[in-house]
Amino acid sequence: MRRVWFSLVLFLIISTNNGNAVDSNDLWQLINSYEDVGITPKDLAIFLQSHGYDATVSQSCVTVRLADIIAYLTPNGAATGLAYMWKKAPSEKSPTPYLVISPDAIKKNVTLNKSENTEQFNELSKIAVFPVKPLGMCLEGAEQLEKLYVQSGYKSIYLYNAQSAESQGHLWVAIQDLKQTNSWIAVDSYFGVITDNTYYYEANYSFSDIKYLYTIIPHWNTA
Repeated sequence: MRRVWFSLVLFLIISTNNGNAVDSNDLWQLINSYEDVGITPKDLAIFLQSHGYDATVSQSCVTVRLADIIAYLTPNGAATGLAYMWKKAPSEKSPTPYLVISPDAIKKNVTLNKSENTEQFNELSKIAVFPVKPLGMCLEGAEQLEKLYVQSGYKSIYLYNAQSAESQGHLWVAIQDLKQTNSWIAVDSYFGVITDNTYYYEANYSFSDIKYLYTIIPHWNTA
């Protein structure tokens, strides 16, 4: 008799746990079966209510009461599905944006002193075979070129000029003069070392890491 009672209790526990899991799985399947980039917490709550869920808006998230489980959902913008699902209510975001890129990481409207170090001109010309990339692939070419010079012991920066909204712009590198550290030598991944064109010594932006380029070039979404 005790064995039968124990088996019954164990069955009820397992059944309850499985029911909870199915509830959360069904909810997850539902929110991942739809897309809405602009959905708000209020819209999300109404959507879930229309599918039979006990959903209420709580500040910036939606509280969903399942069987013995409470799930917290926050709209996920352009990510897959409608929302992120949390076991605990996510903390409120600060109403003030916080800085993630140092103010001096990207310099604007830069003018460099042009080096007159002809010996280094020749050395830089020998390190890479030009063109590094075909014409029109300056982003990839400049990144590859910068790696070559850094591996050879030179200090480098990227220079970038924005063009039209339809263009990726123009990216090249500048190498610090070994003798005069306040002077630079511009190098284009297609044309090579540039010594006689002032265009290459002035730029809209300069930065030391290629990752900053993608905080400058807009990523346009289409409707």
